Amino acid sequence: MNRRRFLATLAATSLVPLTRPALAAGQHYDVSYIWTKDRSEALDYMTQLKERLGMEVAARLELVQNHEGWYGVIYNLRYGPRRTAEALAERHDALLRQALGGDEPLALPVPDENYNRLYNVSYGLGPNRDAIQQRYSLVSQVLGAGVTSRLYIEKTDHGNYALVYKRYGELETVRALARKHAGLLAEYNLSASFIPERHNTIVYGATTRGALARTAPRQDAPPPRTPR
Repeated sequence: MNRRRFLATLAATSLVPLTRPALAAGQHYDVSYIWTKDRSEALDYMTQLKERLGMEVAARLELVQNHEGWYGVIYNLRYGPRRTAEALAERHDALLRQALGGDEPLALPVPDENYNRLYNVSYGLGPNRDAIQQRYSLVSQVLGAGVTSRLYIEKTDHGNYALVYKRYGELETVRALARKHAGLLAEYNLSASFIPERHNTIVYGATTRGALARTAPRQDAPPPRTPR
């Protein structure tokens, strides 16, 4: 099975848990594209959605997880009404069918409930990659190997660079962790917050350091510290 057919089949079968949801007038809605037990499959499909639906849509795509542990990709309408979600789902479904084929729906309106958006810890965002790489070195040495193993610089869909600790956690959990890290980083004039998981392109980090570490700016940093 070629990649195009695989993605179409994956999306169609993975939408089964939410196929034809009951739509109520008083609820808020998003648009749903995939539900799968495999987080990497959901993230892979998010990349395809960005390519097929464009950057304006990409800025509103988010990784979520429902109460049964399934991962999904949704377009966050931010308290959107039912009719808006239905119209957007119909438009995106037509675009995806044209690109991927298949007979099953590839986009559906879904009530904005029973799932949680997933977040990571962020230590800075800006257009200057060199500055963010300097910050990477400092955060890595202050917070230690446990954080460094999942610490990355991502290029956002708007062309900025974000320093991110990948947690894929619910908002309250990640918010609490960000507060803890902010306390550890405060004496170095660094902050920590949270950022939605949008599967941005990784340009530097644990999986790319072999190729990029030689060109990373040098930065004097304090001795390593393990977060408690």
